Order: sequence, then C-alpha cells, then structure tokens
Amino acid sequence: MENSPILNWRRWSPTRKTQVIVTAFGFLLTAGFMIYDVLPIEVPRNWVSNQLWGIGTALGCPTEAVVRLLGLSETFRAWGGRVLVLSVNGALGFVLGTILGLLITMVKLVRNRRNHGKSRQHAMDVMWSK
Repeated sequence: MENSPILNWRRWSPTRKTQVIVTAFGFLLTAGFMIYDVLPIEVPRNWVSNQLWGIGTALGCPTEAVVRLLGLSETFRAWGGRVLVLSVNGALGFVLGTILGLLITMVKLVRNRRNHGKSRQHAMDVMWSK
C-alpha cells in the first residue's frame, strides 16, 4: 500500500526535509570516519589531517558521554561502541535537523508575510490611484 503524500518529496515540510538531510549527513559522516579509522591509510601530517582528526574525535564525544552516563564497561565500548556512535550521532543529527528546519520554516513565514503585505499594499495603491 502506497501513501503518495509521504513519498512525494515536494510535499514535505521544510522541517522534515532538513531532518532527513541532516540525519543522513551525520550518519554518513560518522560511518565514513569509522571506515577511515579501520582501514590502514597513511595520511601525511599537515593542517588538513589535523582538522580531520579533530572532526573524527568530536564525532565520538557525545557517545563517550552516553557511555559514561550509562556506566558501560570497556568490553561494550569495543564491540557495541561503533553501533552506539552511529545511533547517538543519528539522533543528534535528527535533533539538529529539527531545530534548523523550524528556523527555516520561521524565516519562510516571515518572508511570506512581508511579501504578502507588500503585494496587498501595492494592489491597494493601484486600485486607489485610478
């Protein structure tokens, strides 16, 4: 059974679109760094590699806080940590996408109100000038 309004990207609200995009980006970024961490790739030490290392470290910080909060052991960090990193970063991406989507929606509403008010005023001016 197909629900066409859900499958039609054009009918989605800006908030939902932003949620999907930011969550997918966070998930893919985290997965990319996890794959990079596992593969034996040697990168020359320069400014770019330092920035990449900082981003990779920052992606693990929220999960480290969750692991400490839950009191999980070191063995869990070894095998379950990677799944937890993807889950936590996906959830954070969803929350960030929700906030960004709501901001985008608010900006669109304000812009539409301003444009609608100007067009109404212009129509009134044209009507009274005749």
